[in-house]
Amino acid sequence: MNPAPTGAEAQRALGLAEEANQLVQQAKKSLESTSGFWSFAVDKSDKQRNAVALYKSAAKAYVEAKQYEEAGKALDAAVEIRENQIKKERDQEDIVISSKEVAYLRVDAFNAYKNTNFEAAMRCMGLALEGFRRFGDASSFARAASVAAEALENHDDRKGAMALYGEMGRRYQESGKFESNAATQYEKEAELAALEGDYFKAVESYEKAADLRLPSISSSTAKKNWFKAGLCALATKDLVTVQRNLQTYLGKDPLWERDRDYQLLSDLMEAIGAGDQQAFTQKVFAYDQMSKFKPWETAILVKIKNGIEEADNEFA
Repeated sequence: MNPAPTGAEAQRALGLAEEANQLVQQAKKSLESTSGFWSFAVDKSDKQRNAVALYKSAAKAYVEAKQYEEAGKALDAAVEIRENQIKKERDQEDIVISSKEVAYLRVDAFNAYKNTNFEAAMRCMGLALEGFRRFGDASSFARAASVAAEALENHDDRKGAMALYGEMGRRYQESGKFESNAATQYEKEAELAALEGDYFKAVESYEKAADLRLPSISSSTAKKNWFKAGLCALATKDLVTVQRNLQTYLGKDPLWERDRDYQLLSDLMEAIGAGDQQAFTQKVFAYDQMSKFKPWETAILVKIKNGIEEADNEFA
């Protein structure tokens, strides 16, 4: 819990909020001067640019005053002005530049709203990502999508986060330049897919990540992805697929057969096939004594073990 603001801090926040309010009023007056009987004598474009600048300054002051909702609204107002201006632009290059500016404003609005209004925050971020996609701004898309995916995870929207991680992985992979980045996104997608119980999707994503890492010095990470894919495959209870997948991985690196990860997967597959929960537990315990499982791995192993218990109960 954050400490309560001191008297001086509270007074400064009030001052900043009042300053922001005044800036908003100035922005509205600047816009009002572009309509009405005498509007023909006013440089509308200049007044609109001034209003956008005032709204942006107001948003900054609101954020400092911790009035995040008002900051988001000020940025929304700036976006609306710029969008109306874009509709009147004719030069394609100007349209692209202005549209990217709007997308950046929406990212700023996301950062303001996320503190108090997550639904509004994701509305802004969704529109920002749409803009970055439309105009092919790959780097800006990746930065914004990464922030959005993390925010979705923090709000327990795993499926939404998965979709963004998967899209980032595909975009990085298609660029042909960022294989490591692509692999990282696929790994994040796979981890969430497994926690959601979508084990086939998890296997697919881990295998993509492994294929991207295998040709490089990250081959050890590729093998760890095979191990995680193997655990997810075991969770499906489809032992034929598990066996086929393990053989595929060995075809890419025959030496992996000597690895403890491979041996554990083979042992667990045998225990599951025999419906031997005790043997499963013993193999898991022995491995954990040498190499501690990560929390994600433990969660998947518990699900696999529970599957064995359910199978035992069916024939009890």
